Amino acid sequence: MNDESDPGAPNQPRAPFTSSDGSLNERPYVRVIYSPPPAFYRLVLTVRHDEWGDVDIQPEPNDANDPQFPEGTPVVLTANPIPGKGFRHWFIYDPNRPGDANYAVSDANLTTSIVMASDMYVKAAFKCGSGVGPLLPMMLGILGVSARRHVRRAAHASRPGRPGNGTGRSL
Repeated sequence: MNDESDPGAPNQPRAPFTSSDGSLNERPYVRVIYSPPPAFYRLVLTVRHDEWGDVDIQPEPNDANDPQFPEGTPVVLTANPIPGKGFRHWFIYDPNRPGDANYAVSDANLTTSIVMASDMYVKAAFKCGSGVGPLLPMMLGILGVSARRHVRRAAHASRPGRPGNGTGRSL
C-alpha cells in the first residue's frame, strides 16, 4: 500500500510521497530524492611565533582544535599581533602540495579569505615589530650625536680611495 497513510517500515523515515497522474491502471509510485550530506573540508592552520599573536577564524568552527567547514564556505582569517609585534605574511599552500613553499601564495595583509573547496593548509607568520630601527636614532640622540651626521660620515668613509676604507689608497 503506497499512499499517504502508509507508515513505511518501522523506525525508518518516510520518503516524500508523489504519485502519477495517469490512467486508472497505472500504479502510484514513490519518488525518493537522495541528497548526499555536504562534504566537509579541514583547515590546517599553523602559526609561526604564536606567542606574538593569534588568528581569528570567521565563521567560527565547531571544534577549534580541528576546524572543518562545509564545501564552498568562505572563511576569513584575521591576524592579531600583540602590542610591539607585527604580522609578516600568510602562506596559503596548494592543497595538492601542502607545506611546499614553491606552491604557495603569500599575502601580507592582516586579513585574508579562502573558500573551502578542499582541505586547506595555511601558515600565519608573526614578526618582532620592535626591531632596532628606532633605537639607533634614540641612542645617538642621547649621546648628543646627530643621526644624519653619523649616516653621512659612514657613507663618506665607504667611498673608494678615501682613507680608512681598507683600499690602502689615500688622497
